[in-house]
Amino acid sequence: MDAEERLRNASKSHNETEDVRVGWRMAGLAWRFTTEVIAGAVLGWLIGSWLGDANLGALIGTGIGLAVAMYSLMRGALKLNASLDRLGQTRSTKAGAQRKFGGTSDGGSPGDER
Repeated sequence: MDAEERLRNASKSHNETEDVRVGWRMAGLAWRFTTEVIAGAVLGWLIGSWLGDANLGALIGTGIGLAVAMYSLMRGALKLNASLDRLGQTRSTKAGAQRKFGGTSDGGSPGDER
């Protein structure tokens, strides 16, 4: 295995690691959304029970929890999108360097047909 092939494999491994990291961040956004809606419903139900109408409290709490969850989901998605843009620029810069020095952007040799 020559140095160029080792570099290509390390680059592919790094890209796969970044993809897995992005996947976990997306799963974290989904989990956060779910827990915020449930927390709103539970807190609304508790406050509603204390005030005498648990069903109305749960309904209002769910609505507030949904609004908060949507807000945090949008913030998280925008942050994730910005980080993906930076990652894409980094990848395109590396691909440009590979093309400049005789490599290809997909990691193969010049003239490889895939």
